[in-house]
Amino acid sequence: MIVMRVFLHRTVLAAGTAVLLRSIATTVRPAILVSPLTLTTATMLATVMAAMRLVWIGALFHIRSIETWVRIGR
Repeated sequence: MIVMRVFLHRTVLAAGTAVLLRSIATTVRPAILVSPLTLTTATMLATVMAAMRLVWIGALFHIRSIETWVRIGR
C-alpha cells in the first residue's frame, strides 16, 4: 500500500509539474522564450513517465497476487 501511494503521488506530481510548466511558459512566453515544441516534449515525457509508473504498479500487484495464490495452493 505504501509503495502504491508513493508511485501515485509521484505520478500526480509529474503530471502537475508538466501542467504548471506549460501554464507558466504560455503566460510569460516572451520572458522565458520557451518554444511550443519544448512544451509538447515536456508534456509527452511526463505522460509517458506516468504511464510507465502505472504499468509498474500493475505488474507489482500482479506479482503479489501470484505469490498469494501460490501460498494458498500450498
